[in-house]
Amino acid sequence: VKALEPGTYHVHTQLNTEHIGPGLARGQTVNVSGDPILKPIPMGSIVYQCILIGAGLGVTFATRPWQVI
Repeated sequence: VKALEPGTYHVHTQLNTEHIGPGLARGQTVNVSGDPILKPIPMGSIVYQCILIGAGLGVTFATRPWQVI
């Protein structure tokens, strides 16, 4: 198992079956050790996600303001 940072994780094996969908097997707890994996995040991805979140909030507030407040 590889993780972005060391720690204790609960993981499941997933089996995808055609025409049925995904199924999860029994889970198990694993301990991951080692140095954290540092991955740079491109600025374009951050800006794109902010635009999508802002647009979603704008639509939600415009159509259902009583649920946002």
